Amino acid sequence: VYKINKYYELTVYSEYHGKKPVLISVDVSGGLGRDSTAVIVVNPETLTPMAFFKSNMIPSDHLKKLLVTLVTKRYPHCIMTIENNSVGKPLLDELRDTPIAKCLYKEKKKRNVDVGNTNFTKTRKLATVEYGHNVNPTTRGQMMEMLENIVHNSPAHVAFPELYNEIKFLELRNGRIDHS
Repeated sequence: VYKINKYYELTVYSEYHGKKPVLISVDVSGGLGRDSTAVIVVNPETLTPMAFFKSNMIPSDHLKKLLVTLVTKRYPHCIMTIENNSVGKPLLDELRDTPIAKCLYKEKKKRNVDVGNTNFTKTRKLATVEYGHNVNPTTRGQMMEMLENIVHNSPAHVAFPELYNEIKFLELRNGRIDHS
């Protein structure tokens, strides 16, 4: 267990010394004591989790500092993806102005953008860059399908107390799989 920024604990199960960038996934929450913010560091070759951080009380400014410290001090060669939700979007915007901006996952996408009030050019498809990853009904279903596949076919990937306890309490509510 490593302390990050004096207060927060990162539980590390293994190290990686290969050439590929480690993968860091961040599931953000509001830090209000209900849902938890979770950070998982994954080995890029085996896709096995290597380290975990979880907190249901971390404020967004502390999370920003924790992520900057995690990347600059421990995992400088990484790709970090952050859920682009109502809490993650402002965090991503702030992290784009830090030394870890080059590590943030981003995609080029074509978007319809309002470009004026004329009758002929109200919207236009423009190439944009979107940071982080979106969770919507389609991607959520895909993620749950992958999780089920991993649980059944590769249980060693989820043989960590942090993951086991999350998976154990998943439930179906209003047609959506979520944690209790």
